[in-house]
Amino acid sequence: MPRTPFVFRMRVAGRDEFNRVVDAVAAALLRHIGCAADRAAEVLERLDAVLAPGADEGAGFDVEFRVRRRACDVTVSAAGREIWRASCPIP
Repeated sequence: MPRTPFVFRMRVAGRDEFNRVVDAVAAALLRHIGCAADRAAEVLERLDAVLAPGADEGAGFDVEFRVRRRACDVTVSAAGREIWRASCPIP
């Protein structure tokens, strides 16, 4: 588990082009911070569903991973509006 809080953000413009990148980055980050494999898989599956083609109405997605205390909060926004949030406990 990271000793200090940190935030990682990325902007995804066009889910079709970046789906493998988002999946790889999210999986690596959740694994690195110590999120349980089953919970990480659940978060990744739900993240994929949220980032469905067209869900952003052409605005692109902002994906943020915020690690603090004993959890990683994952937030997805489109057009400046939060559309999804999940949390992954860190042991």
